[in-house]
Amino acid sequence: MKKLIKPAKRAVNQCLDVRKDEKVLVVTDEDRKSIGEAILRASREVSADSSLEIIEKTGGHGREPGEEVKKKMEEADVVFAPSTYSLTHTEARISACKKGTRVATLPGITEAIFRDSLDADYENIARLSEKLYRKLSKSDKVRVESPSGTDIVLKVFEKYWETDTGLIHDEGEFGNLPAGEVDGAPVEAEGKIVIDQLEMNGAEYAPPGTEVLIRNSKAVSISEDCRLSKAFQEVKNASNLAELGIGTNPEADLIGNLLQDEKVLGTCHFAFGDSSSYGTGIESEIHWDCIIKKPTIYFDGEKIMDKGNLMVDTE
Repeated sequence: MKKLIKPAKRAVNQCLDVRKDEKVLVVTDEDRKSIGEAILRASREVSADSSLEIIEKTGGHGREPGEEVKKKMEEADVVFAPSTYSLTHTEARISACKKGTRVATLPGITEAIFRDSLDADYENIARLSEKLYRKLSKSDKVRVESPSGTDIVLKVFEKYWETDTGLIHDEGEFGNLPAGEVDGAPVEAEGKIVIDQLEMNGAEYAPPGTEVLIRNSKAVSISEDCRLSKAFQEVKNASNLAELGIGTNPEADLIGNLLQDEKVLGTCHFAFGDSSSYGTGIESEIHWDCIIKKPTIYFDGEKIMDKGNLMVDTE
């Protein structure tokens, strides 16, 4: 517990800026209970009205935690959600934010990630993320290429995009911790994605080199028989290309855990499944992110990343 207190205080004091008159709820499960308890302890140093809610594991990213938990999230001023499966793309999280709750989700968080990657300069991450977002907001098309063969063009529209800076200070704001990405849902997408990594909770959902052909923002073919291909066949809207995210956290390294991997500066990721949290109206039981290593990325023809090296001035 002692080693978890410092990052817990960073999450409470810097990232969420918890105040003494606020109601704080920590939503966790048995596998992440130690992290939840550390956050609770740090929160109670600021706000006496802090509580812990232990839920059953939902069984999949984007699945709902239940009506009772949803109501408690809506009634809180601040919610931390260190959980095995992501609550990011759930109606419970979206509804809480609409009612003014500030929410930080920590899906798949481990004690190692909590101790290390959470200890970052979020002011610096915010500057970099916001600079990329401003460039993106003026663009109509994004192209992503990679050494493994990804080559895809996405039509983008600003209202479907956001920054994940780790600074969640305003009413109704949301973000992941550890943080660091610019992410959003494409309006249209055509091309090919070659997955470099798709692992969750120690399990491989698609082997490296898996090719996914995208037509009209949907996966129409996949080269491998794997969990992802089965989801395309069995889960409603699983084939929807839900997200492109660009990592902006220079302290994060690839470790085989999506919570950290999708934030790594020098990578990007595509997600399949639910994109409703971006306002698209497309819902699915899954939201699975696949990592693209050393991408080359263009905004309206301007190269902003070259084989993983950021071309944007970070000052």
